[in-house]
Amino acid sequence: MKKQDVHQPDAVTSQTSKPIVFEASLITVLLLASAVFVALLISEVPPKIAAIAVLIAVLQIFAGGSFLSMFVYKSHLTWKEFCGVGLALGSLLTFGFDQIFRNTDISGFAWTLPILFLPLSIWKSRLKIDITIAQNDLTTTDLLAISATVYLILSPEWFWPLPLALLAITIVVWREMPKWRKHSAVIAACLIPISVLSILKRPIGWWIEDSDVALYEAISRTLGHWGFRDNINGAGTSTNYHWFAYAWSGLIDRVSGSPDWVSNTRTIPLLITIGTVLIIWAILERLS
Repeated sequence: MKKQDVHQPDAVTSQTSKPIVFEASLITVLLLASAVFVALLISEVPPKIAAIAVLIAVLQIFAGGSFLSMFVYKSHLTWKEFCGVGLALGSLLTFGFDQIFRNTDISGFAWTLPILFLPLSIWKSRLKIDITIAQNDLTTTDLLAISATVYLILSPEWFWPLPLALLAITIVVWREMPKWRKHSAVIAACLIPISVLSILKRPIGWWIEDSDVALYEAISRTLGHWGFRDNINGAGTSTNYHWFAYAWSGLIDRVSGSPDWVSNTRTIPLLITIGTVLIIWAILERLS
């Protein structure tokens, strides 16, 4: 059996008829989770809520990544694919189970059932969790570049992440382009106080994007507490549309005890952006 890079969720291929075994790096997932946690804290998400939201996201990544490893037959699976597609599939599976069993006796933990794909995929020799602690400069650089992209995408709505995005870009340049290190260091030194100032001087309610926030919150609370068979905006009717993202935020709200307005305005936009960037990044790597 020929083993590829064991520090990323790559595949171990075999010249025999044995199935491909994907090695998921626990350290890489934890590094990504740490970056998400810091981003949530900067976004004024309370620490407890941020920690629970990240824990839910990690469970979703492993649930979705395990599901992916059982049905996708590739010779190589990058950590961006494992985490990005894993988050997408895992969130769909978790809030799907949560909605299906919302009014049953197992409603309190039904959303965790998809994590059973993890031991199942390991048992079927489709996934192996790598717990090796090793420095990987490429992964660190990728995380910085992905963070910069996420902040750039969020900048038009939130405005304050722009200096952080530029700071992350200059750090990537400093790491990857030695001849530009002096210039990038000077630029980074200027961007650090600007980034801090942009965070500290944010107006109250900077996360309010439009007047429909109240509607989104109502849908989220409905789905989180009663499921799609009910509707807080119309007693006796079901929530028939527009509920995938809000079922996700409703799940996080209920499990974490999140205050109003937090999940829909900060937590979910950040998680969706990160997942989207990871998937796009993985696609671009495939095409390059």
